[in-house]
Amino acid sequence: MHGLRFTKSFPSHERKPTRIARAAVDQSAPLYTKFSQPVYSLATQGTASSGGRGTLNLLTYASPIAIKPDRCFAIGLYLGTASYANMKAHRRGVLQVLGSRHISLFHLLGKTSARDIDKHAAIQTAGFRLQERYGIMTLEDAVSVMELEVVSDFLPCGDHDVVICRVESYENFSEDAQDVLYTSALRTAGFQ
Repeated sequence: MHGLRFTKSFPSHERKPTRIARAAVDQSAPLYTKFSQPVYSLATQGTASSGGRGTLNLLTYASPIAIKPDRCFAIGLYLGTASYANMKAHRRGVLQVLGSRHISLFHLLGKTSARDIDKHAAIQTAGFRLQERYGIMTLEDAVSVMELEVVSDFLPCGDHDVVICRVESYENFSEDAQDVLYTSALRTAGFQ
């Protein structure tokens, strides 16, 4: 069989090319960048260089990748951030699923640095409460939380490093997907 090619065609299954008016299709970014995904916040413990102060950030590059034998997530960590340094130092954090009520925290979690502002204090000033879970301060009203442990190397991917994390434990506080903040809501609100 080595080197043989099948040349019989099946006319009833032939694909016919479809012409698409290129002007009507947005080519400014790959289509996958427009898919709606849950919005997360990664809560981490502080390090000596951060004065021991933990932080929370906004994280949209997160995807579940395995269920058995362990539940695992792949997450993208933005280089140079306090969250990146904390995850690299401690190799653990709490991934929180944000609710639609957290959209007002977008700027604080995603556009400010824990090096410049005490995010825990700012979150409380914004009217949200914190609760310690798995030894790390988290949003009290998160939709769900997952305790993560880094189980891979930090893989360079441009302006982010990707890590594989095992879900050590989790808690769901809502079963309704309508409670979850999605990236489409951020785009609609003009944040992305």
